[in-house]
Amino acid sequence: MILYALAAIALFVFLAVRTALDAKPGADPQKKTRVNLVLGLAGAGITALAFGLGILHVTRLDDDGWAFDVFTYYYLVALPVCAAVILLLILASLGARTSVTLRGGLFPRFRVLANLLSSAFTLLLTPFYAALTDGASVPIRPLLLVSGIGISLLFRLALLVEYRVRRS
Repeated sequence: MILYALAAIALFVFLAVRTALDAKPGADPQKKTRVNLVLGLAGAGITALAFGLGILHVTRLDDDGWAFDVFTYYYLVALPVCAAVILLLILASLGARTSVTLRGGLFPRFRVLANLLSSAFTLLLTPFYAALTDGASVPIRPLLLVSGIGISLLFRLALLVEYRVRRS
């Protein structure tokens, strides 16, 4: 759990610094796009890999399906919530395209900050669920923690739309 805490703190600091660098007026828009695309796709890959390994692991166990149910429940909750938040962030960014009020002032900063806080919220909540699933014979906590890191990176995909709207 300490390793996860260190990884989560390091990831959050990296995302915060990356967000601050992207917010500078002279930041290269193509570099922002590439970095956020790579981070978002890495998050998708990490999450898919952890899910695949987890499914292989829990289907081999003889525990009356408890591990499978607990493992898949995380994804049945976390992925739709993540998708809904990403959709809200994208819609907020697209709304700025048509509204002069949303395009200026604090609104762009708020949208980027909401993205960063969504990642932090995911990194913070995942260990609580993972601790509830920890069993003596069913070690699925590490897979859930890795998925939490992957899901927190998925939010970077919404920034692609935000930065695209700002350029136009």
